[in-house]
Amino acid sequence: MWVDAFLVAEAVRQWLNTDDPAVWLPAFDYAENLRQSMKTRDAQRWMPAFQKALKAIQDHNEVEDAS
Repeated sequence: MWVDAFLVAEAVRQWLNTDDPAVWLPAFDYAENLRQSMKTRDAQRWMPAFQKALKAIQDHNEVEDAS
């Protein structure tokens, strides 16, 4: 349902604190796929998993950039 996708997009955009689609759109795509795979609309379930995964990706990228 498009309303669910809109709510996910807005949650991701606010969490990342940006209006730049180049930043939040890829993260939204990941979050929406995660939400659908978890079969939930409850942000209290999918958002912590999304935040943990995004943090791991960011940490990995920082390690690669430092090399």
